[in-house]
Order: sequence, then structure tokens, then C-alpha cells
Amino acid sequence: MKMKFYFEKDPLLQTHEELRENGVNLINEFCRINNFEPITDISFKRVKKSNHTGMYWYDEKRIEIIENRIIKPTKVPGFKWSYPGYKADKTIIGVLAHETGHHIENCLKMREGGFLGNMLNFIFLNKKISSYEPNKYEAFAETMRLFITNPDLLKIYSPDRYTTLIKYLKLKPVITHKWYEVLKYADEKYHNVIKKNRGNL
Repeated sequence: MKMKFYFEKDPLLQTHEELRENGVNLINEFCRINNFEPITDISFKRVKKSNHTGMYWYDEKRIEIIENRIIKPTKVPGFKWSYPGYKADKTIIGVLAHETGHHIENCLKMREGGFLGNMLNFIFLNKKISSYEPNKYEAFAETMRLFITNPDLLKIYSPDRYTTLIKYLKLKPVITHKWYEVLKYADEKYHNVIKKNRGNL
């Protein structure tokens, strides 16, 4: 059965449940084609106080999403910039992909051993792709988020990180579309930022 991608229908017209289902399908397909253990335990919660939008529990290999902290796709970016497949993405799609990045790191730790540590350091010391990269683990999770949701955009913003995932970690992208196809429903401001900065990247 053909994979249905989250961007085939305008994310702004999708319900939260549709986006959530598309996100879960995407991350599990990514795990499947890369021979990683699937993430079977994903919980969605609403809590009064939390500093996190999501968490990955390494020992239990499970993801917890704090749904009331999730940001809906931003139609016209201004104060907020968040859109599925963009470099700033705190939507349910982006958060699921980010937490999956931690899962991939956890799986690779056993597969790659000490080699992974060198890769994590290299990725962390490379140009950031988002504002949330306080350490090498979060830098890797953010890199994986974009590799899962819009790999062509990762190739533009950080070709070295993209090459590391493809050449050295031998990861395969699920999405093979061009960045603008993934972001075809996004406001032109998202496109303009990418086009404007492309020459400086």
C-alpha cells in the first residue's frame, strides 16, 4: 500500500488527529525501511505544567507527547514560525519526528558502538539547523527530525549533517520529494526565507 504523506493535504486543513496519525505512520515507516525497532508505545497526554512538548524514555523505548504544548501549523509566520517539514517545527509531526531521533540514536548506540559518539560530536559542532540544540543529543534529534520530515531541506541547510546520515550511518529517507513539494501549502514567507538564505548556506 502506498504511503500517504502528511503534506499531500494542506496541514492547515487537517485535524489534529489526522496530523497525529500521519506523523505516527511516517516515523514507523522510517523505522521499518531502516531496520530499526518500531516504536509501539506512544502516549499522548495533556498536563497542566510541562516544559516539554515530548519526551523519549530510553530504557523503555517509548515516546510521550504533551499535546497541549503542541503548536498548530502557523498559517502566516510572524511571531511564531512552525510548520510541518520546515526547519522550525513544533507541530505534532515535528515533535514525533524529533523524539524518533532520540529513538534512532538509542538504536544506533547498540549498532554502531563508539563510532556513533564521533558522529554525534561532528553533528553538534556543525552549523545548527534549529534554535534547540543545547547538546549533541538534541542536535542529533533535530537533525533526524528534518531528515524524517523534509530531507531535501536538511541537505540545503546542512549538507554535512545530511551526508553523515546517508554515507556514514547508512540511513534511508522515507520522503524523496523536493523541499518545496513538502512545503507546497506553506505560506510564501517560509519559501522566501529558504530561497533568500540558500545562497548563504
